[in-house]
Amino acid sequence: MIFSRVLVVAVTLSAIAVRSGTAEIYRPVSVTFTYPLSTNGIQAGEVVSNFPVNIIGGYLGSVEELGLGFCYNIETYHMYGLQISGVVNVVGQDIRGVQLSGTINYALQVAGAQIGVVNVAGHVRGLQLGIVNVAGNLEGVPIGLVSVVKRGAVQR
Repeated sequence: MIFSRVLVVAVTLSAIAVRSGTAEIYRPVSVTFTYPLSTNGIQAGEVVSNFPVNIIGGYLGSVEELGLGFCYNIETYHMYGLQISGVVNVVGQDIRGVQLSGTINYALQVAGAQIGVVNVAGHVRGLQLGIVNVAGNLEGVPIGLVSVVKRGAVQR
């Protein structure tokens, strides 16, 4: 009953937003059981949401506040804010904020922190906290048993 009401509210609040000259679908709240069973359907990869709730896991274009997923969160573009999942977080481009997962965090660029068992990023400006941390370029601090950094140094 509550789930159906949240779905109705999310769909009702749907609107088209224009950002950077390209149209993206904007939904302040989105609910996903697992892709494509969601308020976003097969358009999920083009959706920007402030507060996605992913029962098993979700797939979106971008998140701009708080993303919650029981198992996984996947964003094609960016994540600005806090992303929390039980198993894995994946962001195709950049994050500004914090990725927190029970196992794996991945992003192309990180300005903030990755906290999980395994953290992987192309460029990190901030903190990686986990058992295994991997960064192509690091401006910050990796804390873990194994930290692999191709270029960079620990910043004080």
